[in-house]
Amino acid sequence: MDVEYEEVVSSILAIPRYKKKANLETVSYLLRLLHHPLAHVKVIHVAGTNGKGSVCAYLDSIGKAQGYSMGLFTSPHLLTIRERMRVGGEMISESDFVLCYKKVRQAEEQMLADGGVPATFFEVIFCMAAVYFAEKHVDYAIVEAGIGGRSDTTNIVHPVLSIITSVGLDHVAILGDTISQIAYEKAGVLKTSVPAVIGLVPEEAKEVIRRYGEEIDASCQFIEEYGLRILKNRPEGIDFSLDCGYDKEGFFHTGLMGAFQAFNAAVAILAAKRLFDIPYSVLFGAIADTVWEGRMEEVAPRFYVDGAHNEEAMHAFADTVLTCFGDKPKVVLYAVANDKDDVSMLRELLLSGVHTIIVTELLNERRTDVQQVGALIRQEARLLGIDKIEIKEMAELSKALDYVRAIQNTKDYVFCVGSLYLVAAVKEVFND
Repeated sequence: MDVEYEEVVSSILAIPRYKKKANLETVSYLLRLLHHPLAHVKVIHVAGTNGKGSVCAYLDSIGKAQGYSMGLFTSPHLLTIRERMRVGGEMISESDFVLCYKKVRQAEEQMLADGGVPATFFEVIFCMAAVYFAEKHVDYAIVEAGIGGRSDTTNIVHPVLSIITSVGLDHVAILGDTISQIAYEKAGVLKTSVPAVIGLVPEEAKEVIRRYGEEIDASCQFIEEYGLRILKNRPEGIDFSLDCGYDKEGFFHTGLMGAFQAFNAAVAILAAKRLFDIPYSVLFGAIADTVWEGRMEEVAPRFYVDGAHNEEAMHAFADTVLTCFGDKPKVVLYAVANDKDDVSMLRELLLSGVHTIIVTELLNERRTDVQQVGALIRQEARLLGIDKIEIKEMAELSKALDYVRAIQNTKDYVFCVGSLYLVAAVKEVFND
């Protein structure tokens, strides 16, 4: 690994993640100093509580299948920070990463000299991606929003299409503690006269988004109006149909597991129809070939990782486990960040039919105490009337992983869930 690259990564990871007041002034100033790198790129802006990464992956696959040069900006990363920016499906190289950082850093120094404030981690990374996409002359840039929508760093873009994948309770301290409040924040990515595709959202969120779209003349397509039907749902993937003009030609298939992936794929299909004149055969192949790490991903036989880290995502995880694995013996390795609604997540997890939950800690400052989490699981299990479940607390992640890997070598199925930080740690072990 290049020494200069390692130094740049260390510098970026040391940048503060948040500022006191979220606004778009800093990123706007930086992009102006960088000569508006996305000015001539068609941007697809993807926001939502869950499903953003999967929808981005589907769209990237579709665009490439149609012959376009596709840029992809996503977060967070699992194993390397370079995952956050890709062109043509390939991560940015170490040398290009360094060059993009230097350009953004030079612009930031000018901004500070002009009296501006330092950029946050996400502002720096996003501007680096914008510079990279411009230099690679991509046809389309798929930009995943970070936290929120209205005041999110990425909301500086002027897209050709906006997408809201879902609306659920997450980051409530920042976005609000009701579905309506969070829907209002997500709806902030909609732009005047720019069409939008909306995934499966609660009725109260739908009304907020619809009303806001009407106010700014942003035509919204809601996925629920297109008659999605799941034909087969199994560990190998999902067959589904969609009333969108292709239904007479056949069904679609995604190899990604879980019923929610059919809805994510459907969002991408509707988006593709707004953007491209794409034949059914090309679209079918692109959806079927899409791969997205860390979402019900089988990293070894009977060993799965999933990034579910809020109530909505954990409900989808539990539904997938029940549907695809039924009465098979199931063990969960669980870790959660300290800013999550642990109670709601655990209720969903306990209803997934697992017989053992091993609680461990994340390897960062957002870890939660395993004894507290274990006590909470026992409390919620009693309230739900679940008595045939074993809870183990193993704070040291390496020992917990050794324990569940030994289980995986028997007949049990193992699922690692609760945080993308846990997913990253597990994948790193299996990639060694």
